Amino acid sequence: MERTVSEQEREMKEAIRRANGSPDKTGNIRRGALNRVIDSINSPYPSLKILAAASIHNFFKDFPGLQETAINAVYDLCEDQDQDVRIAGYNAILAISKSENKWIRRNADVLVQLLQSDEPREVVVVKKALVAHLDMDPKITLSVLCDQIIPPDDIIDEEEKAIRDYLRSLVISFLTTEAKRAIVERHALRDSEAEEVIINGALSAISKCGFDDVKTLITDLLLSLAAFRTRSTKGDALVQALLQKATFCLQRDLQVKTLETSRPYIEYTRFLVIEKQLSSLANLLQFYFGTLLNKVTQVQSQPREDQLWIVCNVADCATLIEDDNSQDELALTKWRKRVVDCCPYALEILCDSIPADPRSLKACRAFLDTCVRYKNMPNTTIPSTLVEVLKTVSTRLRESGPVEDGDGLEKLIMQILPSSPVNATPSQTQVVPNNNDIIQAPAMLNTKRSFVLRRSNDTAAPQRTWNATGPQRHDRAATVNTPAPGLPKRNLPFEASSRPVKRVKNTNQEESSSAVPSLLSRMESPTPRPPRHPIHTNRPNSPRPPLRTERNDGPPPGGWSIKGAAKTTMADSATPARSMTVSAPPSLLHRLGGGRSS
Repeated sequence: MERTVSEQEREMKEAIRRANGSPDKTGNIRRGALNRVIDSINSPYPSLKILAAASIHNFFKDFPGLQETAINAVYDLCEDQDQDVRIAGYNAILAISKSENKWIRRNADVLVQLLQSDEPREVVVVKKALVAHLDMDPKITLSVLCDQIIPPDDIIDEEEKAIRDYLRSLVISFLTTEAKRAIVERHALRDSEAEEVIINGALSAISKCGFDDVKTLITDLLLSLAAFRTRSTKGDALVQALLQKATFCLQRDLQVKTLETSRPYIEYTRFLVIEKQLSSLANLLQFYFGTLLNKVTQVQSQPREDQLWIVCNVADCATLIEDDNSQDELALTKWRKRVVDCCPYALEILCDSIPADPRSLKACRAFLDTCVRYKNMPNTTIPSTLVEVLKTVSTRLRESGPVEDGDGLEKLIMQILPSSPVNATPSQTQVVPNNNDIIQAPAMLNTKRSFVLRRSNDTAAPQRTWNATGPQRHDRAATVNTPAPGLPKRNLPFEASSRPVKRVKNTNQEESSSAVPSLLSRMESPTPRPPRHPIHTNRPNSPRPPLRTERNDGPPPGGWSIKGAAKTTMADSATPARSMTVSAPPSLLHRLGGGRSS
């Protein structure tokens, strides 16, 4: 006759009472009680299963040979049809781990799997059991949890991949909520083993998890740890892991011409470095200049919005470089040079959006500030390609109308652009000589231009010789109206004359005397000869240079003229000190007939 459930419960309780009272911990009484508990787990009655689950931990530690059978029986309880039985199984796992710590890892792994339960009541019990395992052995329990957030490399089955992805999200949620307080306040203390486990697990997960999981894990858990409250080597390691993931995603993004996967990692890393100050700015700068802008040809193929975003981020870093007091002079020079080298590309991108986009204006000013500081450093030069871009930006600022801080940007551009040499061109109207020019004027006439008036008692016309090395208009202009030192200042009537200066061929005096005919021979000739020294009528009107005589007494009051030259010569010889009165020139017959006797 089969015994009733109540009778079986009464007998099993009696066996457990006797085993607990036995002084021999490994004796047959206790062994028999354990076997009876294991058998009850396989009973069809839930009440017996619950009783067995609540008692099995009392005998588990004393009989190592039966532990495997006993633990498997407990795991079966966790998959029972009855919810109360399953919850009893969860509690049994926790009790066994407390009695025998060597089962903590295995039991924690089972509890992690049980997070997938659809029953909220059961999930609460499982999470409490996991927190209790953290308290028992935080290092082992955290390593089990971290193993679940790192996807394996050999998953081929899509269904299995989906299950693991779902479980990973559950574990991350548990770590950042129910387990967070225990981890942060009690276990993952600075330089502890638990801290090392959770940090290493998170860094390993970054390379394989999606961005949302990575961001949640870092923001809601790691940043709460003592190791990340100040800048440290652990912060540098975290930033490096994120930048490595960004680099991996960037290689794929550049091929498809979008920054969809890499941009979130870059932005979040920038947040950690700039806002949270977890790591040195050099790590982020090295990524921008060594990885991102190093592929500028590929970056230029990206959408304009993505390029503008990259440039503005680099500008923010350029500003932080100047504010970073930890940078030594050598490092500061290196980073400034890198910023200046990328300025042609960056300013070209910013040029189109400068008038309307405040962030572009801010980025433009940051680049120009760095260029000014770099130019003012010793032994530095601005790239020639940057000069042309700066001119384009300046033009853009002027054409776009009123721009916020436009004048400030223009001033910065003028400080960067090399100063253009001023081309000294002589004045077309008047040259005001300085004192040195006035002193040197006579010497210039003697060496550059020599105009000698030869006077004699014969009837020949005065002979003039002008030796010049070439037209030196600015020299002549500088010496007009400037008498030689020691000579009286005279009002020369030909200064306002518009007649061009006659040029005489440069020959010696003997050749000139024989080549130039007399006035009478020229008049008696039946055919008029062309002038030996034609007047250049195409020369612009300019004042004549002052003439010097052999006696250095200046020109006559009426100015030099071929008219009445013979008469003037003889009269000059007879009465050199006589003052001459300018009158209307006599006729040709009068000069030929009576000019000599007067």
